[in-house]
Amino acid sequence: MSSKCAYCADVEGNLEFFKRYVRISDAISWEGAEGTSDLKLSDGYDFVFGGDSVDKGPGDIRFVSLMVKLKDRLS
Repeated sequence: MSSKCAYCADVEGNLEFFKRYVRISDAISWEGAEGTSDLKLSDGYDFVFGGDSVDKGPGDIRFVSLMVKLKDRLS
């Protein structure tokens, strides 16, 4: 059972913004090199993405792919 929750929103395809979020997060980290690998969720955490995943940034597809892979791994 998780006891902590991490929340992120308004990435809007800005992959650099999301990479900074992951760098300072205790809940989410990269499995390998930053931005080139899948994400993993730390034990004891839930992760909630609050929306606005795509819009203006050049990383729309990459970010959505990361979120879908993370969801699939946690299901």
